[in-house]
Amino acid sequence: MDQKGYELSIEPKEGYLLITAVGLRTRETVSAMTREVFDAAVTHEKKSVVIDVRGMRGGFGIMDIYLLVSDVFETLRGKGIRRAAVVDVRSSPMREAFLETAARNRGFNLRVFADTEEAEQWMA
Repeated sequence: MDQKGYELSIEPKEGYLLITAVGLRTRETVSAMTREVFDAAVTHEKKSVVIDVRGMRGGFGIMDIYLLVSDVFETLRGKGIRRAAVVDVRSSPMREAFLETAARNRGFNLRVFADTEEAEQWMA
């Protein structure tokens, strides 16, 4: 792992990018990772992404989600990604619902899934 605190594996698929993230889950690393995912989507000319973050460790609460969506998503609206699926360990339905709602309120079609296959089906 490099000094960013995370690593991304980017795999172009038919119609979307599959991104796997490992590392430390903090507001700073997730903010940087989100920007990097947007840049990768533009580079690969993909409007949809599946982001598997099950390899991330560390906590991420409601306030972290709110600040991420408010600070980062606001600046990225209309700049490439139209649909995003986040694959994560099911830990808090309230946290997942909050992320989906906050993202939608800022113009992003984002859903949280428990496994990659389910997320990929949503992409179809």
